[in-house]
Amino acid sequence: MKRWVSSLRLHILLPILVMTLVLVVGMTVMVSRTWIGMNLKQESEKNAAFFDAIAQVISRTVIQSVADSRSIMADDRVAEYARLQYGSNAALIHARVDCRDYLRTEINRHSAIYGLLFMRPDGSLFGALPYGNVFRDDRSDVSLPDADIDRILSVPSGQTVWIGPLSESEIYGFESEKLPKSVMAVTWRSVSVKAGECYALMLMDESVFKEMQTLLPDAGSTVHVFSESGEEFFRMGSDSGLSTEVLLAEGSSGRIVRNDQGQAYGIFSMPMNDSGWTLVREVSMEDSMKTIRKLQRMVWMLAFATLFVMLGIYCLWLRSFMRSFNDLKNDIIRLGHGNLEPVSDETTSIEEFDSIRRELNNTGRLLGQHMETIRRMEREKLEQEMNDLHSVLAPHMIYNSISAIRWMAIFMGAEPVSDMLIELGEVIRPVLREWRVQWTIREELEHIGHYTKLMDLRYANNFKLECLVAEGLEEELIPQFTLQPLIENAGQHGGNPEGPLVTTVQATDDGDWIRLTVTDNGDTIQSERIEEIRESLRTGVRNHGIGLINVYSRLVLCKGKDSTLDIEALPEGGTMVTLRWRKDAQQEYVLGN
Repeated sequence: MKRWVSSLRLHILLPILVMTLVLVVGMTVMVSRTWIGMNLKQESEKNAAFFDAIAQVISRTVIQSVADSRSIMADDRVAEYARLQYGSNAALIHARVDCRDYLRTEINRHSAIYGLLFMRPDGSLFGALPYGNVFRDDRSDVSLPDADIDRILSVPSGQTVWIGPLSESEIYGFESEKLPKSVMAVTWRSVSVKAGECYALMLMDESVFKEMQTLLPDAGSTVHVFSESGEEFFRMGSDSGLSTEVLLAEGSSGRIVRNDQGQAYGIFSMPMNDSGWTLVREVSMEDSMKTIRKLQRMVWMLAFATLFVMLGIYCLWLRSFMRSFNDLKNDIIRLGHGNLEPVSDETTSIEEFDSIRRELNNTGRLLGQHMETIRRMEREKLEQEMNDLHSVLAPHMIYNSISAIRWMAIFMGAEPVSDMLIELGEVIRPVLREWRVQWTIREELEHIGHYTKLMDLRYANNFKLECLVAEGLEEELIPQFTLQPLIENAGQHGGNPEGPLVTTVQATDDGDWIRLTVTDNGDTIQSERIEEIRESLRTGVRNHGIGLINVYSRLVLCKGKDSTLDIEALPEGGTMVTLRWRKDAQQEYVLGN
């Protein structure tokens, strides 16, 4: 999973998926807002026409009703009772009946007028209503709140002010299911010769708004009418559950709001300047929201269908891209593993990959040149080191042989001296005439055969050599003079065992490795001495076992760095030196052939 997450395919594909998701979300939001905007614009156009018609109807009705009320107020029966100047109770009662009958007749004749009330400067009130009469000639009997009375009495001359909404108990003094819950009153101040100073209150109930139903642009919306103080006194339509604060706070912007049930409504409002009322219309947007959700699903489906098609095309392109990328990666890996062969010159559809491939070819060519230079320098260095080792080895061998001949000439007769000189000539022949870096195991054994005869004469015919070479290994190459120092060490450090000192040379095939051992039956080498020699072989410091270090150095130079030389003591007595090298490395450093 981690490998897939960090893969190049996902890193290339992820931005496409993110961009597609952002595009789909953006398209969905844009379509939703566009559709909502279109619906709100349509509703706003309907609402503007509706509000304009309502305002005209209500204003016309109010203006006409006020004019009618003024003419009613000018009648002698109303003016006389307003002055309240009667000599007897009988005259008062008769005037009250005449005023009541007249006012009721006029109220019934004007459908827009709910009732007519008149207030004297002292706050007393009289008039007629559909379900009762109001003749409260003492302010203490008036059921209107003092705040409303003071507001009525403070109306300036020439102005009309809306008061309300007024409740049924405030007007009638009692409550009944037949009575309207609230009414609005428009009041103005009148001063005449007949009535004197008086304040008229024309009452209007919700019947004045009945005509709005015929003007509504649809049957599903709800209309509210709020007074100047923000109190609702008329509503036509179902209750959406939206609070008064929400309905009035939206203004005429037409924003979408939701009630507690999550239902969406569009709110439109308009203030009426003449009366101070506010008309509010709320339109259910559920049908529009359903349409929007359908559009959103369609956009998502279309987007995903487009995405799948795009992904299919993109995956085809990505397959070609990754094929070229993987070929380029494999070429880089191959170059890193040392294969400097030129990569394919086949062009691709991606110019950058072709440019990288050309640079890889140039890099491989330059690396090849540098490596060839390094190989040449290593060969030259190897030849110089082999020459240095040879210059150390040959004088050492000659010195020991001549020393032995000198002592043999002193202590023995003349015949052995001749034999030693013959063998000595055979020994030094390769050194002086046929020097090579490597030769075969067979040639090495022939050389140490002559050297062993010198050793046998040196040790009074008490030195023996046995050679065991596996079939097929006679022609294997080894560094020249590899065995001579090992056999010399056996003679020098083997001591005087019972019987002859026997040195055994054995070459075996160990699969991928060739093993060459030199074993003697002399004194067992001490473990401390073995550790000292191994430390010298490991560090290259020539403090102990110089002959072994020289042999090991030439073996590494000719057979590779994984070649080994080890020395160990045998349980039955004696010492064994083991050399190992890989078969496939035996020709790696062949020089001077």
